[in-house]
Amino acid sequence: MLLNSGEVLEVLDLDKSVEWADLEKFVYLERVLKETMRLFPVSAGIARSVSED
Repeated sequence: MLLNSGEVLEVLDLDKSVEWADLEKFVYLERVLKETMRLFPVSAGIARSVSED
């Protein structure tokens, strides 16, 4: 299923293994991961406060 994704097919050369340099090319994947971490944070105990009005 993942290999059928348009972004994966554009970024990866399927003849070689994935390297760290390839990961920064996944724009959509990065956005999905950031949104997931925003909705479901790893540590829910971090409180945010406003530093300025």
